[in-house]
Amino acid sequence: MLSDVLALGPGVIALVVGVVGVVDVTFAATLAIGRALRLPWDLTALVASGFSICGAAAVAAADSVVRARREMAATAIGLVVLFGTLMIPLMPLLTGALGLDERSAGLWIGASTHEVAQVVAAVAVGGAGALLLP
Repeated sequence: MLSDVLALGPGVIALVVGVVGVVDVTFAATLAIGRALRLPWDLTALVASGFSICGAAAVAAADSVVRARREMAATAIGLVVLFGTLMIPLMPLLTGALGLDERSAGLWIGASTHEVAQVVAAVAVGGAGALLLP
């Protein structure tokens, strides 16, 4: 398994490290935006988790710590699914407008879209060859 990761090359590994670093920034920014909008703390924490980490699974994991009201958890999951689903047509359009090749588009979509299924759908729309990395 480590050999599979290393086979991706130093550029992809650097991308993964960078994306993980951005998670902290995204989480903090989402908390700040939620506070500025005077949204409930539990909703803000769950949305920050879902948007910055890995979607609905992160909302579910964070909910066990935050112990949010059910409607807040449902709202956070709904927002994650809505925005992730919007990425399916938008990311291929954006990567195409930027002239990215399939591999680069696949990396960008994978690094910026919440759920694995949404990544696969967006990459398939933009060119399924990107699913065959390295």
